[in-house]
Amino acid sequence: MGFHPLKVFKRLKFSFGLFLVTEIIFFFRVFWFFFDMVLIPIVDLGCDWGLKRIILINPFGLPFFNTLLLLRRAFFLTWSHNRFLSLKNNILTLYLTIFLGVVFLSVQVVEYKRRFFSFSDRGLGTIFFMSTGFHGFHVFLGLNFLLFCLFLFVKKNFNFFHHLSFEISIIYWHFVDLVWLFLYIFVYWWSY
Repeated sequence: MGFHPLKVFKRLKFSFGLFLVTEIIFFFRVFWFFFDMVLIPIVDLGCDWGLKRIILINPFGLPFFNTLLLLRRAFFLTWSHNRFLSLKNNILTLYLTIFLGVVFLSVQVVEYKRRFFSFSDRGLGTIFFMSTGFHGFHVFLGLNFLLFCLFLFVKKNFNFFHHLSFEISIIYWHFVDLVWLFLYIFVYWWSY
């Protein structure tokens, strides 16, 4: 039921905070690599990181649709949390969040199949597949966290005072959403 002593409760929050800091550092390094390749091209690559010979993905196509999905799923997850705190049934909004997350990953797979470049196409291919691939993996993890929370909601294992795993899942999900916004702005839109 999650009735942990306050000491355990604080350690769980602290541990998740440390995990989130490592995730922030990881994605900071990914974006650092991106900006290093874009702003300071390597001479060995001919001072070109691949934009001139690659047909880029239009940022106002599937990536924009994925961004709209992201905003909608963040809305539904926040709504689900608010309904839960208002002691109302939040399972439908949690289902919608999970469904939109699955649609997001499906659109990402379609985008991978439609791309005009590969992982080995200079710096852009490496950056694109590394950043979007790791983001997709984190979306998959976030979906698993939310599915676990949905399972706990169905079994009625959460109450108003003890639902730390749901709150941690929400924070993680919003972090992944924020990473996507940075990916969309820089890797898709700015590179285009």
